[in-house]
Amino acid sequence: MAKKTYRCPVIGTGTSGDEFRPSVSKYPCAYWVVPSHFAPGSAKVVVEVEATALQHTVIALDTLIEVLL
Repeated sequence: MAKKTYRCPVIGTGTSGDEFRPSVSKYPCAYWVVPSHFAPGSAKVVVEVEATALQHTVIALDTLIEVLL
């Protein structure tokens, strides 16, 4: 597993069962965490993802997600 940092859109309606979350949550990855709190309605958020090399490759193909580190 390797860690990478991404900037991605926030998805979800903020309701129970559809909470606000980073769009990387759509991808099957081992672990993701938002290192700081983000306000509801934020357009984008920085998120740290721990995943396999293949999972990172798939995430990086999403044109709405920016690889930071």
